[in-house]
Amino acid sequence: MKKTRQVLIFLFEMLILGIMVFGLVYILRANIGVQQSIQGVDEYPAPQPTIQSSELNQLVDEYPPPLSTHFPTLEEVDQTPVPFSRRTIDLRTPQPTRTPFPTPTLRPTVTRRPDIKFTPFPIELHDSPVGVIYYAIRKPVNRSIQVNLPPYTNEYFQQPIGTDGLPNGKPSNLFLLADAVSKLGIDSIPFGVYPSPSGEYIIITHSVEPGVKPYVLNLKTNEVNYPFKDSMGGHFYEWHPDGEHFIFGVSGIGIWLVDAKTLETSELVTFQPNQLPQGAAISPDGEQVAFIAENYSESGEYLGEYLWMVSIHGSDAHPLVPSGEYSYLYPESWSPDGTQVVYTGICQAHLVDGEQQRQSLCIYDTRTGKVVDLKSDANMTTAWSPDGRYLAVMGWDPDVEPCPSTDHPPEDLTCDYQGEAIYLIDLENGENHKLVSGILPTWSPDGSILAFLAYEKGVNNVWTIRIADNELHQITTDGAAKAFTLQWIAER
Repeated sequence: MKKTRQVLIFLFEMLILGIMVFGLVYILRANIGVQQSIQGVDEYPAPQPTIQSSELNQLVDEYPPPLSTHFPTLEEVDQTPVPFSRRTIDLRTPQPTRTPFPTPTLRPTVTRRPDIKFTPFPIELHDSPVGVIYYAIRKPVNRSIQVNLPPYTNEYFQQPIGTDGLPNGKPSNLFLLADAVSKLGIDSIPFGVYPSPSGEYIIITHSVEPGVKPYVLNLKTNEVNYPFKDSMGGHFYEWHPDGEHFIFGVSGIGIWLVDAKTLETSELVTFQPNQLPQGAAISPDGEQVAFIAENYSESGEYLGEYLWMVSIHGSDAHPLVPSGEYSYLYPESWSPDGTQVVYTGICQAHLVDGEQQRQSLCIYDTRTGKVVDLKSDANMTTAWSPDGRYLAVMGWDPDVEPCPSTDHPPEDLTCDYQGEAIYLIDLENGENHKLVSGILPTWSPDGSILAFLAYEKGVNNVWTIRIADNELHQITTDGAAKAFTLQWIAER
């Protein structure tokens, strides 16, 4: 019995020893597998050679390739420490400044063209108001006939005016703008119509983004042409006094002089992209163009908006004086003698007693370079009288409530007349007073009468007011909604 017990103990001890040996072997084999796995990770993925079709069979025969069992020694490994890469800035060293891009500096214009010849109409003060008033009414369009037209259009009329400043006969239809529109294939109502001083051409502007596109209508041939090859928008500024050319601001390009007859164009001044002059006007002798645009220093620093000047031949644009932010130059901004330019802006473009000056009417004298502040809150749509004594301007009407809403049909413009008035500034004595409620002041050729659009007694019409005695006369009686265009051209 005792001997049997000893045998069982011996067998149990041998079993424990076997289990320990088996565990030790398992651990050793696992360690070898880990080392081989690490080697495999270091070698994966292996670079893939470019395989030619002729080598494919040889590579297949040699597959799988023998695994390398060599581990590099410490002597074979480059143990040079890799420096930690970190960008450091020495605040004591001046850092380079960032160059603005693009620098919107006024670029040089095209080569001066002294070969352009102009024959302006003589600058004269007429002795009577005889002439023609151009105006437009808005009317619906029969879309069953012209499906590509908008639901309404402008019909333009000319009203002859006699020596007494009153209508001389009935108004006549100048042309139905829809007819010109249908020739061009325009699918929306034109923005404006501008007859030339010679009466031979009319500029029709069509709204695009940005601005408008100009079309030249020849009244003798009834032809309509577009002067630009590319589809470019911009702003029509003014006719040249010769009646054959006009200036147009092309968005992001510059101010162009356009020949209405030949459609040839020449750049007077060139701008950077996204720049567009804030108004431009031609001098009475046709030799200079005043305009408002941004100004920058040679280093690209923004200096603000300035009043500029360029000759009609181009290449010599130069800034005159700061005009302040949101300044603007309206057509016919030159005095009749060509010595002064009026614009809307901040006349003293700096702080006075710590306060920024508000917008007003400013007059720049081309002879002295000085600016005079007219201190006028009414500063829209300026118009010099032919003798240079008065300025007729638009402003808010304190006696009339503005239109409560703009939610009305587009052919109904009566609401847009409310809340605005025409003011008269006497430049000899400085007096500034409200003349009449209305919009778009337009001088008669002799300067004795102002024509304007007004909403009176439930209808809107063309009216006139005599400066000497404030006598009012109603010129049109149709009561139809008038478009925002009004011109009084002397008889030639």
